[in-house]
Amino acid sequence: KRKVTSPEKIVRTLIAFANSHGGNILFGVDDDGSVCGVRSEKEEVEQIQFAANELAVPPILFELRIIAYKAKKDVIVCTVFESETKPHRIIEEIQSGD
Repeated sequence: KRKVTSPEKIVRTLIAFANSHGGNILFGVDDDGSVCGVRSEKEEVEQIQFAANELAVPPILFELRIIAYKAKKDVIVCTVFESETKPHRIIEEIQSGD
């Protein structure tokens, strides 16, 4: 993912990973694999945390790492673990707004 566009959009990916076998989401990497970095890792991290903890029921277990890349480009690695409390779903208020 180039960046976290919104917590409402990223929660869908987090849920998909948690409900299956888990996996890694890289923020600051384009679809072609080129590293563009994130603009504000603090803001991006807050949005990921909000999506996982407030928009998913039950909350999603994950781990974040920030990796410095060339020319001061930071990449956020979000590791989502396969859930032991699945299935996860999006809270009702978000679903009804789609």
